[in-house]
Amino acid sequence: MVNIDSRFFMKKYEDIFKESGGVARIQTLQEAGMTYYSLNALLEKGLVSRVKQGVYRLESGEESADEMVEVARMVPNGVFCLYSACSFYELTSFVSGFHHLAIPKKSRVTLPPYPPIQLYYWADAPYNLGIEAVEIWGGTIRMYNIEKTVCDMVKFRNKIGMDTVKEVLHNYVRRKDRRIHLLNQYARQMNIAGVLSNYLDILL
Repeated sequence: MVNIDSRFFMKKYEDIFKESGGVARIQTLQEAGMTYYSLNALLEKGLVSRVKQGVYRLESGEESADEMVEVARMVPNGVFCLYSACSFYELTSFVSGFHHLAIPKKSRVTLPPYPPIQLYYWADAPYNLGIEAVEIWGGTIRMYNIEKTVCDMVKFRNKIGMDTVKEVLHNYVRRKDRRIHLLNQYARQMNIAGVLSNYLDILL
């Protein structure tokens, strides 16, 4: 195994990784002076890991936190929404390859090369409605509650597809913890009350 001083690495390269949310491209590392020799040594010692071709992640030496916590740190104003929230609440069987987050409309965010993140730039009213703090392994994230998530899926039904929206609604109405009064309240605020009512009349 190649010998390398990990303390030297931490001092010279750690900030480069942290500036991009714990991951960095090989070009960025090379511009900072890292050689392939050093990179291979760091891989062998487990100080970094290869995410995909040309992209590497900083490892803490401890068990990794949930990736959603890492994403929340990368997008401080982000709120997990749509597919990400639906998966969390087990409303859909669809597995997206992206983390989906809403941010204020005028926000400016520079995304890291990994993990894949899809941002939605929402006006203040829909952005601020229904945000909750959710405890998961590794920390706390912000996510829209289940009723706001269902309303978001209905609102964007033309882009999402009716099969997925129907699945979400079907799974929601089967839940014992459903809050139909809150669902209807959000629907009125989001101007989708009539559309939602038509779907619920069939399911309830």
